[in-house]
Amino acid sequence: MESFHSEQVLRETGELLKTYTSEYPPNSRVEYLIDKEFRLFVQLHFLRKDPSPLDSSTTRINSFLKPTVALPLFKIRKAAVSRFFDLQKKAKPTDCLLNHEEKDILISWRELAEEEYKRSREVFNKASTEEIIELERNGVDYYKACHIANPPDEEVGHYDVHLDSHREVADLLKKIIPYREDGKYRILEYGCGDGRLLWVLRQHFPEAELLATNIFGEWGVVGAVKKDPRTQIISLASVEDQSFEANSFDAVLSTEVIEHLVRPEEMIEGAYKVLKPRGAFIITAPSLHYEFLSNNPMTYLWGFLSVFSEKLLPTFHNLWQPLTDLPIVHYAFSFKGYGRMFKKYFRNTKVLTTRFTHLKKFRFEKIAPKIPFLKRWGGLVLAYGNKDE
Repeated sequence: MESFHSEQVLRETGELLKTYTSEYPPNSRVEYLIDKEFRLFVQLHFLRKDPSPLDSSTTRINSFLKPTVALPLFKIRKAAVSRFFDLQKKAKPTDCLLNHEEKDILISWRELAEEEYKRSREVFNKASTEEIIELERNGVDYYKACHIANPPDEEVGHYDVHLDSHREVADLLKKIIPYREDGKYRILEYGCGDGRLLWVLRQHFPEAELLATNIFGEWGVVGAVKKDPRTQIISLASVEDQSFEANSFDAVLSTEVIEHLVRPEEMIEGAYKVLKPRGAFIITAPSLHYEFLSNNPMTYLWGFLSVFSEKLLPTFHNLWQPLTDLPIVHYAFSFKGYGRMFKKYFRNTKVLTTRFTHLKKFRFEKIAPKIPFLKRWGGLVLAYGNKDE
């Protein structure tokens, strides 16, 4: 994709991100939070297509800080914005909320979650598919700057927990896809991102034809996938705009994409349409039972208990970045609710959870999938099954 900003702006942004990591390594909970908000603040300028993203305005600063006034996050964001100016050796604006001092509201984690929901609801109600697509495409220059700051492996990208999740998806697909002796399956992935699931699928299905959609086309897709002559990346931002023939794929997959759709059922309907009879599907999304976890031990207790009673959880904001002016949806789904959504289309849907990294501190992450009362508490919910004949 073509850049809106110059190469010099991308380089300078990449250097700023690199310098930040060097100056402020995220070696504590507070530093991790400031790091996250610093990167979000930089990213906001790209998403809003600011011509000079490293020159922040009072309006942009206030729109970032105002939603968090009197919440613990306000101090975190103030620190992030201050570092934005300090690292560039630029003077801070004097007529903005950086100079605002206010004590935090003393509330419980549940009340904090409800307050976050209330302050974000108006933004969520404005969300539209068209604006989300526009914001996502605007953000590609930020991702290019991130690649300058932290270059991925040209062939297979960055190694992280997502790669393990991709292998789990591929292993499961191997078990449920209708067998073909020639191995020439047609497999579709909605929203392939950097393409690493396609890379893993190629190892499991060497003769398959792999097709994938991606809002950025081939930009950001790892080299090993782009070089594969039997893998095709199609530039497509909405499942509703797909032109694939009905009943034409042996399997449809998607990992952590459905939560970004204003109407998540759009992907399920699309998968049902293009799958062959008995065709397999696997679609993952964030788990609602995981999203509220924090350093507060009570969040772990309530998160675990919510697997048995969803009413225990506060209302979720359903936004990618709550307490901002970005109307980008990011749903999280309960274990039972996710299954109900799929069973409207696929009667024999099964649901499990995966990615138990939050239990690593208790040394349960490897055994959790085998323990009845823990196996529904993964960070991702995964729906899978086959289309009726």
